[in-house]
Amino acid sequence: MAKRFPKRSRKERGHRTHGYGAGKKHRGKGNKGGKGYAWDKHLWVWSLKYDPGHFGKCGFHTPGQVANRPETANVGLLDAMAEKLVAEKLASMRGASVEIDCAKLGIGKVLGSGKVTRPLILTNCTSFTESAKEKVESAGGSIAAPPGKKE
Repeated sequence: MAKRFPKRSRKERGHRTHGYGAGKKHRGKGNKGGKGYAWDKHLWVWSLKYDPGHFGKCGFHTPGQVANRPETANVGLLDAMAEKLVAEKLASMRGASVEIDCAKLGIGKVLGSGKVTRPLILTNCTSFTESAKEKVESAGGSIAAPPGKKE
């Protein structure tokens, strides 16, 4: 039959502080010697090997800083992927130009890096840079904001 309670120690019975001097010297997890996170003084090599980042602080990230940043795409990438987007029916052909809906692709901002070799019609672009607009329009295409939003 299993014991319900472990056998209690008979040592220091009748001695108020059990050999620790004043009562305030034997309080809290730091004096337990292995319970809670007090084990670090006994098993420091274990914590260095298996849990090296447990103690201390590292970095700070403001909540919402990344959440408000729009997804971006360069006009050069959109030009290079135009045929693939048409094949996957994420874009459509309008004559010789490729019409790409930025909202459908999840693009929030169009940037102006890269070369534009074909006319692109970019619609529903929440925002875009001046260099992106210049490159698209010099190739014979157009770039437009969503309806009701000023460019």
